[in-house]
This record gives sequence, structure tokens and C-alpha cells, in this order.
Amino acid sequence: YRVPNRATLLPTYASAPKLAEPATTTTNRRTKPTKHATPLFKASGWALPAGNSSRQVVEANIESMSREKLMEHLAQLGVPPAAEVSDADLAAMLKLAVRSDFWRGVWQQHPNKGLLRMWMYSHDGFRKRLTALRQTVAGDGDLTAAQVADVDSHLQGFLKKNAPHSEFEDAQLFPYFKEAYPQFAQFWQEIDNQHGKFNEVVKKATEAIAAGASGGANGDARKSLAGAVNGLADFYEDHLLLEERLMVPLWLNVTDAQKAELRSRLRGMYWLSSYSF
Repeated sequence: YRVPNRATLLPTYASAPKLAEPATTTTNRRTKPTKHATPLFKASGWALPAGNSSRQVVEANIESMSREKLMEHLAQLGVPPAAEVSDADLAAMLKLAVRSDFWRGVWQQHPNKGLLRMWMYSHDGFRKRLTALRQTVAGDGDLTAAQVADVDSHLQGFLKKNAPHSEFEDAQLFPYFKEAYPQFAQFWQEIDNQHGKFNEVVKKATEAIAAGASGGANGDARKSLAGAVNGLADFYEDHLLLEERLMVPLWLNVTDAQKAELRSRLRGMYWLSSYSF
């Protein structure tokens, strides 16, 4: 399995047709954790990072589908349209909804957006920090010791914010979804593997920084430092993308019963965010 290319992002869906509000149900908060075959949309595999033959079949036949079939597939994908939406808009919506990045682009339009708001905002914050980190090694000139110290400062700031976030994912968030959706085992394993490799990537960057801490980074040392820093940023940006492509559609489309189950696993500020504001 290859991590998806960061360049293959979808556009913003600000102009997407309005979706119908999904029905809600009441549930007992103490529901015993159970495995779930699917989230609200029945074809959850269509939202996975890798290609899927079922998704491709649907995508290839959209233009010839009846209005009823279009609405059926949209409902299965968790995006039931309002009744007044035209056939053309239904087809356009389905073309978007079957793409792997759909919910990453429109998560703030979903009724359950509050569930993952803090998690997504944390990811956006990491991307901004990684961009700033890249800028510290941009260009071709040699770096002074003070500039290398600035690289280290940006790296340490990123790591300080990242540590509790990763601990939350490993100890609270992912264990629930792994149990609820064991059919996605290969993707959970890939995420775990990347978490394990992260320390190796960080080590390369810190070693390159240490090499230039006293006298600066010149020539090959400067190239090595830039390569290590950019390599770390590339690695983690790909990691964020992989997590979001798997987690966003699952998390957004949890049922009320699943919300209660997940809420029982969370602690601290993420427990508060488990209530969809």
C-alpha cells in the first residue's frame, strides 16, 4: 500500500448542493461497545484511501442512473439530498461523494462536525508548523549557527504539540475505531506503522541539527539538514492525509449509539468535543 500523493487533493465544495438533514435517534449512553459493519453510509469502502472496484462501478454509471438510483446511492454514502435537487445536481453530487477525499473537503458542512473539530484543527495546526519548519531551511545559502538554532526551535515546537495528540490517537481514539471497523485492518496497520517510523524520521532531523549547532550548516551539511527537515515534513503531511482519508468519513457518520460508545473512551478536552456542538 502506498501513501496517497499530497497533490491529489480535491477542491473546496462551497458550492455543493444543499444536503438533507439526516434523521436522529435516541440511545442509551451506556451501550456496550459493538462492532459495526458500516457507518451511516453503507458503502464505507468507497471512502478509503485506495481505489475500490465498487466505487469505480458506481462512478462509471452515474450518467445513466435514474433519479431514484442516484438518490439511493447518495443516501448510502451519508449525503441524502433535499427533495428539490435537480437530476443534474444529483449526478454532480454523487460524482463528488464517491471520491475518497469527499468528506475531507466538506466536513464542516456535516451535522456531526463538532465531533472531530478539535482533531481537524490540530491537523491544520501541524501543517502550518511544518510549513514554517520548511521555511527555516528554504533557499540555497549556508546557515549560521543561529539559523540552525531557529530550525531546532521550530522542530521542538512542532514535537511539543504533536506528542499529546499522538498519545490521544493511540490510547483513546483509534482503539475504538479499530474495534468498531476491523474490516479496515490494513489501513489501521499502516497508520500504526507510520506512528512507529516517526521517531526514526525525527532522529534524522535532530542529528542534522546537532551537526550544525555550533558552526552552522555549510555545503553538504546544509543539504543534509534541509533534506532531513523536508523529509520529516513530507512524511508527516502524508501521514495526516492518510489518517483523514480513513477517519473523517467514519467519524462524521457515527450513529448516536456509536457516539455514546466513543464518548466513554475519551478523556479531557477531547471528551468535551465528543458532544457535537
